[in-house]
Amino acid sequence: MMNRSPFVTWLLITINVIVFCILAWMQQTVMFDRAADQIALLHAGANFNPFVVDGEPWRLVTSMFLHGNIFHIAMNMVALFMIGRSLEMDDGHVNFILIYFITGIAAGLASVEFNLFARSVGASGAIFGVFGYSVVREIFLRYRDRDALISLTINFVAFVALNYIVAIFFSSGPMQMILDTAGHIGGLASGALVASIVSIVRLRRFSLLLTLICVSGIVLILPKHQLNYYNVFQAVVAAEDRQNKLVGVRLTDEQYADSLRLLIGDWHDVQSALQALYFVDDDLQHDTTIVSRYAKLREDLATYQVLEIDKESYVYEDSIEIARQHLDSIPPLHYYLSFQLSKIEQPVIEQDSSSAISPTHPVIVYYDSNWRETEPYNAVYYRHGQHDDQNRWQGKVRDYYGDGRIQMKGAYMNSLDHGIFIYYSHDQKYESAGRYDRDELVGKWEYYHPNGKLHREIVYANRVFIRNVYDTAGNVQVKNGFGREISYYPNGQIEEEGEIADGWRQGLWKGYYADGQPFFEEYYRDNKLMQGKSVDRKGNRYVYDHTSFFPYPVEGVEQYKHYLRSNLRRPTLRLKEGVVRVNFTVNYDGTLKDFVISKSLCEECDKEALRLVREGPKWRPALNRGSQKVTSKTSVEVEF
Repeated sequence: MMNRSPFVTWLLITINVIVFCILAWMQQTVMFDRAADQIALLHAGANFNPFVVDGEPWRLVTSMFLHGNIFHIAMNMVALFMIGRSLEMDDGHVNFILIYFITGIAAGLASVEFNLFARSVGASGAIFGVFGYSVVREIFLRYRDRDALISLTINFVAFVALNYIVAIFFSSGPMQMILDTAGHIGGLASGALVASIVSIVRLRRFSLLLTLICVSGIVLILPKHQLNYYNVFQAVVAAEDRQNKLVGVRLTDEQYADSLRLLIGDWHDVQSALQALYFVDDDLQHDTTIVSRYAKLREDLATYQVLEIDKESYVYEDSIEIARQHLDSIPPLHYYLSFQLSKIEQPVIEQDSSSAISPTHPVIVYYDSNWRETEPYNAVYYRHGQHDDQNRWQGKVRDYYGDGRIQMKGAYMNSLDHGIFIYYSHDQKYESAGRYDRDELVGKWEYYHPNGKLHREIVYANRVFIRNVYDTAGNVQVKNGFGREISYYPNGQIEEEGEIADGWRQGLWKGYYADGQPFFEEYYRDNKLMQGKSVDRKGNRYVYDHTSFFPYPVEGVEQYKHYLRSNLRRPTLRLKEGVVRVNFTVNYDGTLKDFVISKSLCEECDKEALRLVREGPKWRPALNRGSQKVTSKTSVEVEF
C-alpha cells in the first residue's frame, strides 16, 4: 500500500496549476485584484449561489480548480501535496479521488447554502475535507499512534492559520473573494462524516460512490431565495442599461417620451417583483429596501420627465431635481450584483471657439434691486454659479432673494442664457418657466398669476404664438390662439384687455390703473404695436409705437452704424471676414453692462467688437408705454 505512487495528487496539482496559468495569461496578472479579474473568475466557473441553483451545478466542481491569486494556489497546492499524497498512498487512487470530490462538492454546497452571494474559488474546501477525513480515519484505525495524530493535527492547524493570514492580506477590494468559512467547515465536517461512515461500513468504495451521488443530489433541493432576489437585481441592471443607452442618442421629444414610458413599466415591475419575494434573508433586508426605494425614485423621475414633455411644462424640473437629489442620497448596497464592466461611451461633440467652455470656479455675486452688482450689505439678490477665466457665467446658476429664497434656476453658456429657466416670486410661487437658446426665447414658455395659477402659454418659434390664456381661477380666456384676454388687479379692477386671434394680439387693447383710471390704449396688427397712447399719473400724455419697447442709440441707428465703421480697428492679420454679434444690457439709466459675444469670428475680432460697443455712443433705455424707463437686452453686429 505504501509503495503506491500518488499520481492522482500530482494530477490534481497539475490541473490546478494549468488552469491558474491559463487564466493568469488571459488576465495578464497573477494577483487577480481587479474587478475584471474577479469577473473572469466568475465566468470561468466560480461558485455562486444564483448560478448554481439556476442550472449550473457544475460550478461546485470547477470552482475547486480556480484560485484567487498566486499565494492562494501556492498555499493550497502545498497542503494538497502534503495531505493528499499520504491519503492516496494509504487508501488508493480511486478512494482518494472519491473522497476529494465528495468533500469538495460538500464544501461548495455549504458555501452556497450558508453564504449570501459569495463568489468562492479554491481547492481549500476539498483539502479541509481530506484533513477531516484523515483525522477521523486516524482516530478509528490508529487511535493509539498519538504521534501520527498529533503530526496530522499540527499540519491541519498550520494550514488553517495560513489560510486566514493569506485571506487577511489578499482579500481587500469591493470585488475580491472573501474567506469562505462556511465552505471550509462544510468540507471539514463532510470529510469527518465520510470517514465515520467508511470506518463502520465494510463496503468502502460502494459507500463512497453512494455518498458522492447523495451529496451531488443535494443541489436539487437547495432553496432559491437568493436566485429570486438576484433575478430582480438583474432587472434593475437591465433597466439602468436601457436608461444609459438613451444618453447621447438623438431622439425627438416624442421618441424620448416613448422610451421613458417603457422604463416606467420596467421600474414598476421591479417594485412588484420585490414585493412578490416569498423570503428575504435578514442580511438582505437593507438591500431590498434600498432597491425598492431606488426603483420607485427612478419610476418617479421618468414619470416627471414624460409629463414635462407631454405637457411642455418645465416646472416639472423642480420635481425632477428633487428626485435626483433623493437618488444621490441613497445609501450604498451591501451586495452589488452587477458583473458588467462595460460603460456608455459619451459622444465627442466638436465645439467652435464661441461655445468651447473654459475651466470654471465657483463665485457668488451680489446685486441691487436693478440687478447691478453691489456689495453684500446692499444686496437685494445674490447669485451662485461658475465663472470661467474670462469671468463669463458657465453652467448651472441659482439666483436668490436676499433672505435666501430661490428667485431663479437657470443655465448659462459664455454668459448667454442657454437652457431651462424657472423664475419664482418671493413667496416661492412660479412666475415663469421656459427655455433659452443663446439668449433667445424658444419653445413654450409658461407665465403665472401671483397666486401661482397658470396665466399664459406662449410659443416662441418662427413667430410668437399666444396659445392659451387663463384667469386667476383657471378659467380659459384664450384657447389655441383665439379669445379675449382680460387681466385683473388683486382688488378686482381690470388691468388690461384685448382680442387675440391666431395667436396674435389684434386691434384695440386697453389698460387701466389699479383705481380704474385709463392708463393706455394700443392698436395691434398681427402682434405688432402700430400705435400707442398713454397717460401717466401726472396727466402727461405719450405717443409711441413698437420701437419704444427696445433700447436705442441716442444719436440714431444710422449715426451709430457710422461710428462702428469709422472707428473699427481691423486686426493686423485678418484671416476671416464676417460679423461679430455683441449682446449686452442697457440699464434703465442708459448705462451698459453684461457684454457677451453671441456670434464669434476670431479672438482679435471679438475683442475689437467689445471695445467698440463699450466705448461707443450712449443708449436710450427701453420705454414701457412710452415713458417708463426699463432695463432690457439688445445686440449689435460689427462687420469685419
